[in-house]
Amino acid sequence: MQKIVCLATLTMLCFATTVRAAEPQPTEEGFVPLFDCKTLDGWQGSVDGYQVEDGMLVCIPDKGGNLFTKNEFDDFILRFEFQLTQVPQ
Repeated sequence: MQKIVCLATLTMLCFATTVRAAEPQPTEEGFVPLFDCKTLDGWQGSVDGYQVEDGMLVCIPDKGGNLFTKNEFDDFILRFEFQLTQVPQ
């Protein structure tokens, strides 16, 4: 299930260059933040295709790729913000 959600999320990210997670908030009981806004700790896959800038997960041009969490999750709520960039025509 986690891999399906990650694949769907990363498909959306293919059309975006930046993803901004809210600044880490104290977690609600039972919730685990996936992105610490500082590093790619806890992620695997194409980690060399992304970097963290100003608390944002940024896709490196002409790299990107699939990212997966190192842990598996089920019965979850995924919250994230993303920004689509304008594509030159």
